[in-house]
This record gives sequence, structure tokens and C-alpha cells, in this order.
Amino acid sequence: QEPPCLYGEDKGLPIDPYTLGFWLGDGDSDCGRVTINAVDFQGVESYLSLSNAAQQWNDRRTAVRVTIPGMKTKLRQLDLLSNKHIPEEYLRSSAGTRLALVQGLMDSDGHIEANGVRAEYCTTDESLAIGISELLFSLGYRPRMSVGEAKLYGRVVSPKYRVRFRPKL
Repeated sequence: QEPPCLYGEDKGLPIDPYTLGFWLGDGDSDCGRVTINAVDFQGVESYLSLSNAAQQWNDRRTAVRVTIPGMKTKLRQLDLLSNKHIPEEYLRSSAGTRLALVQGLMDSDGHIEANGVRAEYCTTDESLAIGISELLFSLGYRPRMSVGEAKLYGRVVSPKYRVRFRPKL
């Protein structure tokens, strides 16, 4: 039996849901800047509306840091600066908005197995893991969260939260 899907409505959301999801995954917590892998840049550039954004490539051109115009003000309005979480108004918005938010989160810190059977979102932020679990459940998925160790050069640096689910095909 499928879990229930929440039906909500959008009420003047200040940030495009895909952009917010991508920033929650790969954004600097103190400003409206995101870091994008060079391989993924062209794929997400149009979704993030980056035509007027300031861009700075790293030395090896493997990643670009992009500052999204007006984003910092909107993040402050939603109390997200240095406080990453999924705002309540996005968790209770329309199914299309919630799905776009999931897509932004997955494009930043998620992946789908090659066979398409399982998807996973990974973060070191517990509140984001709980938020995406709630978001997925509200869309009719059955997410499962597990906790492990995030390592850098073999050294444990923090807890790591993995949220797994089966995508609808």
C-alpha cells in the first residue's frame, strides 16, 4: 500500500524550490553562493537562472562558485543564513513545488543507482536529513535514514546521514 501524499498549495514562496534545494545541498550557509562541479554546471545552469550571476572557476576548472543575485536577502527572510533547514512553507507547499525541491537537493547531494532502483541523499546535516525524509514521505515515498561516519582523508570528521528511497518510475 502506498503511503498518503500530502496536498498543499504555494503561498508566495520567495525562492524557486529547485534553487533552494540546490543551495541547501551545495550552498555556502552564510550567503547566496553555490559551488557546482564543472561536469554538472551546464546541466543545472538553466534551472538556477544564472544568467546574471557572478561566477568564479577554481584553478583547475573542475568547479565553479556562483553567487545568485538577490539570494542572500531571500535566505535571510526565511531564516536560513547559517541555519540550513527546509522551511515549513516549502514542506507544506504543492506537490510540484516539493518535487522541484527534492530535485534540487538530489542534483546537489544525491544520486540514483544506474539501474534506477534506489536513490540516496547524503548530508552531514541532521536537520536536512530529517527534512528531506519528511519531504519524501509527503510525496508518497518511503524514505529510510541511516547514520554513519563522514571521513576526510581516512579521518572521521562528523556524522553522515543517508536517506534512501525507491524512485517512482
